[in-house]
Amino acid sequence: AAAATFGALRQGVRTSDVPSVLRAMRKNNFLASDLNGLSRGTNDLGAAVAASAAQKAAVVYDLDALRGSFAALRDAFPDHWTHALAIKAAPLAFVVREAVDAGLGVEAASYGEAASALANGCPRERVVFDSPAKTVDELRWALDAGIAVNADSLDELARIDAVLAERSAPSASLLGLRVNACVDGKGEHAIFAVSENDSKFGHPLSSDAMRAAVVDAFGAYPWLRALHTHVGSAGTSLDMLAQGASTLAGLADEIDAAAGGRRVEALDIGGGLASSMASDETSPTFAEHAACLREAAPSLFTRDDRAVFTELGRALLQKTAWIVSQVEYVKAFDGSPTRIATLQVGADLLMRQCYRPELATNRITAYDADAEPLAAGGRGAAVEHHLAGPLCFAGDYPQKGVALPPLAGGDYVVFHDTGANSLALWSRHCSRLVPPVYSYTRDAAGAVEL
Repeated sequence: AAAATFGALRQGVRTSDVPSVLRAMRKNNFLASDLNGLSRGTNDLGAAVAASAAQKAAVVYDLDALRGSFAALRDAFPDHWTHALAIKAAPLAFVVREAVDAGLGVEAASYGEAASALANGCPRERVVFDSPAKTVDELRWALDAGIAVNADSLDELARIDAVLAERSAPSASLLGLRVNACVDGKGEHAIFAVSENDSKFGHPLSSDAMRAAVVDAFGAYPWLRALHTHVGSAGTSLDMLAQGASTLAGLADEIDAAAGGRRVEALDIGGGLASSMASDETSPTFAEHAACLREAAPSLFTRDDRAVFTELGRALLQKTAWIVSQVEYVKAFDGSPTRIATLQVGADLLMRQCYRPELATNRITAYDADAEPLAAGGRGAAVEHHLAGPLCFAGDYPQKGVALPPLAGGDYVVFHDTGANSLALWSRHCSRLVPPVYSYTRDAAGAVEL
């Protein structure tokens, strides 16, 4: 009832909800203004460090937004599509379970992710194993488990064939080949494109001969039943994604024609959908993505005899969580209006924001020690802040040049749209502990439930 009332098809966190959630966290001692007795009466240094980490910063998921995101994706596409969450974006057990409960699958880029998917209840037919560096033992395990496997090269197809020859019975795995559609990935976010001719991923369709080799592979390996492509991530345009899907569908038709009948049973069109961080609104929507795909590759929608898989991660998860950190210290400098606010999160948790700020800049909101929003005027006019992390290297600034009312020690800073690629990229530099993860929803009356 609560999800239906407050979370139905809502893909993103409402910034207006943050103060009430912060107050609930403080009331339950999930966030503290300071610690007492950290070094008194205990010889357990590990417990003391854990307590410090647990009360100064947190990753916070809005379960209504998470469930709404899954529902919006599912409702935008036909029933013969399977949406496998790219769990690399947020490798958390509860996220996997929420995805499975919503009818989604899991895309795994490693044995660890694939094993986690199965351990958290994902049906084997909805697990897709895509690592470009699968070992023989990992392939044996995957074929025993019956999960879908996308080979990354013709050499890997030969390796799979050898593993299958060892078996006394066929594998239930859906076996496919990843191809590189060689779609032009130049542009603002080209660092995340993986479809240039010399990409490390997939078999390139860079010439007629390379394309013919894929057709020949389907003739040589009767167990090969699927094709996969993924053209880019984190900013790839709708048109580029659609072009990759169209190329894959055309190749499948070519293989079917060569075989004299249906030969390709499934297409995996990957992920890569962008997600705006400019506001609470989600853009582009999954419905817009579906419309663009339908125009470029209509057979993906009209042919229900050929299954279709997607592998979205960031677009599903980014806007469903936020990170909060207490301000520890603030420095002001003679002759400069800029202040430096030292936080308890930095490049350890917000790696891309620190190393490539031009590609990852989050919205920032600030709150006082009582979780009340800081508004310009109460403390004076907004001034420029550099938000500094706790790590001992000079580049540890999750964001610079943020205009905020003058911050003080004990305030809280929130980084919005951090449900993807934050904890997943955790760094152990300076031996700091991973912050805790909390989630919340709202009851039928709208009250926060942590």
